Amino acid sequence: MLNSGGGMIYIGIGNESDKGEGVNNPKEFEKRLRDELLSSQDIYKPALSPQAYWSIESKMYNKRKIMIISVPAGAFLPYAIDGEIYIRKNNQTLQAESNEVDYLINQRYLEFSRWGTLPVLEKEIKDLDKDLILETAKIAEEKHLFKFSDLSDPFSILDNLNLIFQGRISNFAFLLFGKNPERTYPQIRARIVTYLGKKTDLKIGTDKFFEGNLLKQYHLVTDYIRNQIPTISELTAFDDVRKDELKYPYWSIREGVRNAIIHRNYATSTAEMKIEIFPDRISIWSYGLLPEKLKISDLKKEHPSLPPNPEIAQIFFLRGIIEKLGRGTQRITEEFKDAGLPSPKWEEIVGGIKLTMTGKRVGKDVPEVFNARQIEAIKKVNTGDVVRVKDYLELINVKIAPRTARDDIYGLVKEGYFKQQGKGQSTVYIRTDKR
Repeated sequence: MLNSGGGMIYIGIGNESDKGEGVNNPKEFEKRLRDELLSSQDIYKPALSPQAYWSIESKMYNKRKIMIISVPAGAFLPYAIDGEIYIRKNNQTLQAESNEVDYLINQRYLEFSRWGTLPVLEKEIKDLDKDLILETAKIAEEKHLFKFSDLSDPFSILDNLNLIFQGRISNFAFLLFGKNPERTYPQIRARIVTYLGKKTDLKIGTDKFFEGNLLKQYHLVTDYIRNQIPTISELTAFDDVRKDELKYPYWSIREGVRNAIIHRNYATSTAEMKIEIFPDRISIWSYGLLPEKLKISDLKKEHPSLPPNPEIAQIFFLRGIIEKLGRGTQRITEEFKDAGLPSPKWEEIVGGIKLTMTGKRVGKDVPEVFNARQIEAIKKVNTGDVVRVKDYLELINVKIAPRTARDDIYGLVKEGYFKQQGKGQSTVYIRTDKR
């Protein structure tokens, strides 16, 4: 998979003739697999070489546990297991032939031309946060994610992580672990603007820049956004229990920031990440387009992990900042759906990718003419969903007459929250995007 553009491996799922037995002990399976890839007869060299990051998760499928391994496209080809090189061809794993090995080697040389892999000028190991490097290696080894030749030597650790180029620290090493890298590369900064109104031409509340290496910057940015997100406290529709929730699913906010950092094109002075916080939404924009194999529409469904900056993705993975590969955007979509919020929107804008997330409406934003049942319907029904009277009765889970339910729905149609379609018994009501 590493040698063949990445992909996903399903274990325990079986095939058409064999339904599979599943995986009895997922945690033990993961530990054994990681240990085997990190061990070999040479105690200083792992079985998988060069080392690579990949994620694994357990899921229920047909009432049994299966394992899904997500493998990104390898950046430092070719990869070998116990000295042998394999590739995927026509759904088979085969030993690579000599011409295929030559091709993989040539692809690796192309990787060395990327901006991030090139040496940073006039910077040495003393210009990096050595404690942060040592901490990263320690975390990775404790989690059985990576094997280092010398845990006490920051330069050796960076070399093991492919962050050294011809004896010099690479641009990526400096962005990840550097002391004040923004002085050399101003484009590394992140900017967060808060607006007092719903349009950018209205008054600005705050306009703040965040600096530091990428690991430090990630925590500064996400902590700042967390403090800007209001907590909505309200009574549930049918009892007197007060429920406190953030206006946005916070995991999704952090994942949006992670993606922006990992996928940015840092080679240009326009690579600044910009986050805009409005009263009703948050947008995250970063310079750099999707890989050629991915389309915007792929982000809401299962897709392979194709990070343009695999070195940055690897460090975030080894430190536990990201856990699963290729699942983040899909989970964002699922979280917003589960919360009854509009689906997040990804779009290509001015050479970059922009993610827009709409938050929960504060109770006072809903017209006072609505009762608790109608408010519940507004929150739970997603844009585009089709509802009939019987669906409405099941949704609100309160015993009322069908005529009363129709009156509720007519009120929602009148205010523009639903649109009526059809007549008589074929009448249905479609949720609009009004919030």
